[in-house]
Amino acid sequence: GEPSLVETVSYSYLDGEPYETALAMQMGTGMIDPASVRIDLGHGPFASDLRTLGLPELTPDFGTWGTGLAATFQLGRPVG
Repeated sequence: GEPSLVETVSYSYLDGEPYETALAMQMGTGMIDPASVRIDLGHGPFASDLRTLGLPELTPDFGTWGTGLAATFQLGRPVG
C-alpha cells in the first residue's frame, strides 16, 4: 500500500545536552514481526549510551518496511 506520512519528534544528545528534532517521515505499510528483529551493538561510546537505554535486550514494539521512503528532519533545538 501507499506509505503514510507521520510527523513526530526525535530526541538525541549533542555535546551532553538533550535536543529535540521535528521530522516528517513516510512509514512503510509492510509489517514485520518485532520478535524477528535483532539488534547488534558494537563497542565505543555510542554503543555504551544505547546500552543505558536497555538495548539490545529490549524487543521493538513494532516494525515496518517499505521502499522509496523519505523523511525530512528540521534543525534540532535544545530541550526545555
